[in-house]
Amino acid sequence: MNALPAGNGADAARWRSGVVLTLLGVIAFSSKGVFAKLAYPHGVEPAAFMLMRMSLAIPLFWLLLLWRGEPVTEDWRPRVDGWRLLWAGLVGYYVAQLLDLIALQTVSATLGRLIVFTYPCFIVILLALLGRRWLEGRVVVLLAFSYGGLALALVGGGMEELRATWSGVLMMLASAALFATYYVIAGDLGRKLGTRRFSARVMTIATIGIAAHYVLLHPLDALWGQPWIVYGLALAMAVVATVLPLILIVEGMRRVGTETSAVLNLAGPGFTFILAWVLLGEQLRPLQWLGFAIVLLGAWQLSGRRVARQDN
Repeated sequence: MNALPAGNGADAARWRSGVVLTLLGVIAFSSKGVFAKLAYPHGVEPAAFMLMRMSLAIPLFWLLLLWRGEPVTEDWRPRVDGWRLLWAGLVGYYVAQLLDLIALQTVSATLGRLIVFTYPCFIVILLALLGRRWLEGRVVVLLAFSYGGLALALVGGGMEELRATWSGVLMMLASAALFATYYVIAGDLGRKLGTRRFSARVMTIATIGIAAHYVLLHPLDALWGQPWIVYGLALAMAVVATVLPLILIVEGMRRVGTETSAVLNLAGPGFTFILAWVLLGEQLRPLQWLGFAIVLLGAWQLSGRRVARQDN
């Protein structure tokens, strides 16, 4: 894991500011599930709510880029990196976020964040596959430890609850796996393109994807007949849980590195639980708390392993 730089005061200050930016982004991103849970009782469908959120967020990303542009580095490769950018927007963000929002119809906000935040496990597996190397024995044990904790958290809610939410759980796991691909790509392309340019481009691609999805499968008039509170929640989610976290986390990642950023992101489920407890009245049972702790401990250990370094 990237440690605090020694000897150079400027580097140390940059690292500390990266930690602060990442944590602020994690806190903002943790509110996403709560906004969705507050909107669903008003009858809005997940794809419609996501389209509202993204449509409201896109102008903000481009305004930020126009206000303060960033240079593109010389190692930007349009052909190769262009395809990676397309994947990050359509699959790593749009499909992952859509699966997440659909799953939140049946899975609690707290449990949903816990499942999604197993993505460091998927990052370890992904980087091993990209590097064409076997996982170390200790890493395999940590993966089993993390997913054992997840199983405990799921079973701890009772078998009836698990049977009612199993499809949502699978969607959340798929969302975590796809988000891992986004995270790996963002660490590299955010450095090459600059934080604001990368964010604006990837969000535009994701918005085109969700718009095409919605137009093909849903009537457009369903977007206009929603209660005003749904539009207000979509706007709040666009600003607080989309624009702010993406800018803050990618910028923080540039300063502290992908590994340290992944570790700091593990604070997310804790912040989500606090918000869900205060605003939604959600609570965890004792076995779920134990599973919660095991998952975060395992993911933290995995994020700090040198095997997860992108530059290996």
